[in-house]
Amino acid sequence: MPVRAGEVSYSGTVKAIDPAAGTLVLGEVGPWKVVGGATEITERAILLAASTEIALVKRATDGATAFSGDFVRTGLAPGDVAPGDFVTAKCVVQDGKLTALVLTVVRAER
Repeated sequence: MPVRAGEVSYSGTVKAIDPAAGTLVLGEVGPWKVVGGATEITERAILLAASTEIALVKRATDGATAFSGDFVRTGLAPGDVAPGDFVTAKCVVQDGKLTALVLTVVRAER
């Protein structure tokens, strides 16, 4: 999804999530910075509103899409997002805080 004026997008690993409080902590590698020989992770606190669209994106394997290997979006509840998931959060800043409009989750295939 493209980012519009006034929106920002961050990608990284979920460090913590509290669905009841509507909060997520994202660990982002960027801006790229090495401290003491290790890549520094930037933590971002993001609010999840009732209107935040949350979706899991994965490759289709059942042939039900236009072509094999196409990406398919499936809706997720906030409680289905877990630490370690890789996400992209499209956000707006409201009252000085990041609020997610869209949270796209990608998981390693097992």
